Amino acid sequence: MSTSTENRELFISRLIDAPQELVWEAWTNPEHIRHWWGPVGFSSTISKMEVNEGGEWEFVMHGPDGTDYKNKHVYITLEKPSLIIMRHESFPPSS
Repeated sequence: MSTSTENRELFISRLIDAPQELVWEAWTNPEHIRHWWGPVGFSSTISKMEVNEGGEWEFVMHGPDGTDYKNKHVYITLEKPSLIIMRHESFPPSS
């Protein structure tokens, strides 16, 4: 099994009809992002959100079936208020 990420990058872009500062706040404030991040029916518990380059965002998404999904993102590039680049690290689910 290859561990190369060369062909596994995901680029997501959205046009949102809202002020950039408000969208930035929704993405970088744990009190906001916990209300909307993840699939419908899931909730999130955020344990760390260090919004700076090299900082980490650690959280657990709780599935409606009781399965927990531990997640970690590392912030690569931040250009307030218009750009967030982060690397996602995932772990096996646990119940």
